[in-house]
Amino acid sequence: MIPPPPRGASEKQFAQAVVDLAQAFQWKVYRTYDSRRSPAGFPDLVLCRATPLMAKPRIVFAELKAPGGRLSAEQLAWLTALELCGSPVEAHEWRPADWPRIVQALMPYGAEYRDGEVWTPESRKVIA
Repeated sequence: MIPPPPRGASEKQFAQAVVDLAQAFQWKVYRTYDSRRSPAGFPDLVLCRATPLMAKPRIVFAELKAPGGRLSAEQLAWLTALELCGSPVEAHEWRPADWPRIVQALMPYGAEYRDGEVWTPESRKVIA
């Protein structure tokens, strides 16, 4: 299992932990490494998981914040606009303390998150 970010992790360390988790669960990941040339407030991550046979394709936009970080007006406007798009688009603000919720959001459909591990319904084995 991909470990949660360390206590006191920087936003950069936290972002890498989320990217590692998403990739372990076979999401396509886009991350802007230098946002100075991007539109103000655009989310830090764009995650997509879809295959031709997948019943529920998903697109996740995530704004990542270190503890104590605050959303700017532009970030809030982007997340609000994206939320209004509806399924399969999801918009989230995530912090390191949200790790169990992040795992649940990214794990495969039908899997369970118990005691810090992800279990598939088919094999009942830990994945990632």
